Amino acid sequence: MQETVNVNFVFDNHVFKAEKGMLLSEICSLAGYPQDMVCGGKGTCGKCVVEIIDADQPKTVLSCQYPVVDDIIVQRIVNPANRKVKILTANTRLDCRINPDLSYLRLTKSDFVPDYCSSFAAKLLEKYQLTITYPALKQLSHLTRLENPDLTYTLVTYRNKIIDAVIDEANIHIYGVAIDIGTTTVVCYLYDMTSFTLVGTYSALNQQTELGADVITRIHYCVNHRQEQGINVLRRQIVDTINDLLNQSVKDGVALNRIYQAVLCGNSTMQHLFLGLYPESLGMAPFVSMSHDFMEVSGREAGLQIHPEAAVTFLPLMGAFVGADTMSVLVSLPDDDKVRLIFDLGTNGEIACGSAKRYMVTSTACGPALEGAGLACGMRASAGAIQHFHIDENKNILLDIIDDASAIGICGSGIIDIYAELLKNGVINARGRMLTEEAYENEYGKDNLSCRLARVHVADHEVNAFILAFPEENGNHAAVYFTQLDAREIQKAKGAIAAGCRILTSNYGISIEEVGEICLAGAFGNYLDIKNAQFVGLLPQCKTVAVHSIGNGAGTGVQLFLLDKAISQKCRKIQKNAVHQELNLHPDFNRIYLEEMQSIHTASADAKVI
Repeated sequence: MQETVNVNFVFDNHVFKAEKGMLLSEICSLAGYPQDMVCGGKGTCGKCVVEIIDADQPKTVLSCQYPVVDDIIVQRIVNPANRKVKILTANTRLDCRINPDLSYLRLTKSDFVPDYCSSFAAKLLEKYQLTITYPALKQLSHLTRLENPDLTYTLVTYRNKIIDAVIDEANIHIYGVAIDIGTTTVVCYLYDMTSFTLVGTYSALNQQTELGADVITRIHYCVNHRQEQGINVLRRQIVDTINDLLNQSVKDGVALNRIYQAVLCGNSTMQHLFLGLYPESLGMAPFVSMSHDFMEVSGREAGLQIHPEAAVTFLPLMGAFVGADTMSVLVSLPDDDKVRLIFDLGTNGEIACGSAKRYMVTSTACGPALEGAGLACGMRASAGAIQHFHIDENKNILLDIIDDASAIGICGSGIIDIYAELLKNGVINARGRMLTEEAYENEYGKDNLSCRLARVHVADHEVNAFILAFPEENGNHAAVYFTQLDAREIQKAKGAIAAGCRILTSNYGISIEEVGEICLAGAFGNYLDIKNAQFVGLLPQCKTVAVHSIGNGAGTGVQLFLLDKAISQKCRKIQKNAVHQELNLHPDFNRIYLEEMQSIHTASADAKVI
């Protein structure tokens, strides 16, 4: 018989019984307290810190490295994965015609009475050019037995195929949902397809984050847990995330079994994990996916809590690591000849250059640093995250913290501000080296910045750091700081993005000055200080080229696909004409990458450089 231990989560008055020897991280997840597992459980990120009492001794441990062999008390989980996250859900005005694949037809029994010795299916095909699925035919067979000749039926159709038959109701509603699966967050846009109105927008953290912050750690999880069916664990997590969001719509009066269509986008790894396709081939050369095409399954096959025969469509990919999310962004853009440079930056960085006629696309391995993961005090955009940062002329620091809470970490937009401001004020030099307090004072004298330079311990190393919030400034929370190691991570991320941009525009045959506009898609681009991003070299800079955020372009694209079936052909056209650039195969990538790691754009109009 398997021995068990009791794990007492005292902060929630909850005792959980677990198998002896199980990792504390697994116990926390099973008990309903998932954590941020940025490194996928390798013990390298330091984000799964838990304060416990074991054998009457208080300890601070990494839960992913701590097997529980005796009863313990869990006092605090430092980085819970279910912390409320700031997610970009604001909807842009959709400019499209309404011509969906999903429709319905109201008929009485007399409208499709078959000829002598014929069939109902034959009559529907002859009179309405509609075929019918077996489940819908079975349902219709029960309804046609009812004797009331004036009874009205609603036949739900998808691409001229009947997928359901119900007795008509006074105010019948059928629904469709557009879903943007991000590595970090998931957003669902649910539409009433009878009135073509948005019923609600629902968002949440992707449950897969508890097994890794980026796609590589999740691919490795599948590989390293092959015997334990790791692919099924990750698939269940994303399906559960979506189903939880769909269940939120019930309070808005939505009947889940009346959702007849779901359109999804996401990066290549999210496509594989949602569909249960083993993703190992994405994580090694030559970096191939199982399929780049439209993937269509039923609601039942997808495991979604919608009508079993609902049409579930995952948009096509554009390359091994240029996914359906990029495709969705591109279909949301105007169908014109203007050449655009499009960035979708997050846990993975995708870049596209071109117009509706032809796009060139690439993906950069910028890592999760731009979303706060992997940094000493990095975190997602939730309460307590520093989202903007400024140093005034008196060398005072100004923090903009989400929800005006005490600072507990730094999110992506704040990280770029901090890096830029420290560069402008000489705390970090042009090569990315952070000065010590002594070196700074020798160069600039003693001021309000020098006293914030210190040495801190990170992963058993002592490194230079800039203190953003001391405990006494911060409601006695732990100090929040930006380290030399963090600066290097940002250098690597922005170097990869800038190198990808240079190679892409060069291969497309244009200079930055010839680009019509630069578009930033996604939450990171929405909250980013564009001038600071240009100053540090993350984004290209040209006075004649406008830069603006287009919001959640991927979310916009899947909504357009749901409402207008012509978007399907637009997807096919973009995919057919697109050119995918593999940066790792480009002969000059390493040279350009190293150049861009070190560069800053000091010509920024408002930059103050010492």
